[in-house]
Amino acid sequence: MAVNELYKRTKESLSRLGLGLTYKEEKVSKMKGEFFIKLNHEDGSVEERHIHNIIVEDASLLIARLLADGQTSIDPAGPAHGIFVLAVGTGNPVWPDKNNPPAPTVTQHILESELSRKRFANVNFVKTDGSGLPSSTVTNIIDFQAVFNESEAVGSIMELSMFGGDASDTQADSGTMINYRTIPVINKPNTATLSIIFRLTT
Repeated sequence: MAVNELYKRTKESLSRLGLGLTYKEEKVSKMKGEFFIKLNHEDGSVEERHIHNIIVEDASLLIARLLADGQTSIDPAGPAHGIFVLAVGTGNPVWPDKNNPPAPTVTQHILESELSRKRFANVNFVKTDGSGLPSSTVTNIIDFQAVFNESEAVGSIMELSMFGGDASDTQADSGTMINYRTIPVINKPNTATLSIIFRLTT
């Protein structure tokens, strides 16, 4: 048997056994996020929601900038922040049903109509045992909490997002979007407090 034919058959046999001669790249990133939302009303009643979201494509740009740490000629300063603010919006005015908005997409860059944004009140590492409790050591789970007081973010909220990089806590649409989620409308009056925790698992 010719050497080339023997090599070909050996390669095919190894491939069938799952021992391919070429390296198969595996997807390692499992980054995901979820929101815990509480709307606390003046009368003591509470509206709660727990929803998962999607990590958008732009998040990888912020990760790359953080890893480069300002050592490149095209981005010598590096990003000003990691994840920095939480923004809420009222959605696109053409959406026909406020209780059934379009699904979020990974190509989103900014909110459709940003209403308000807030820097986090608390950022904590979280235990990996499923308890959701703060951890005294670094883990791969982080809770980012933002609280909008009575006079803040008043309106019909239908979208949520986190921004980092060169994001400002006062300038709408600034920074790099990390995640995005559309939601059935939450009507926040000026007598309620809105608390949102974004839990990121990397």
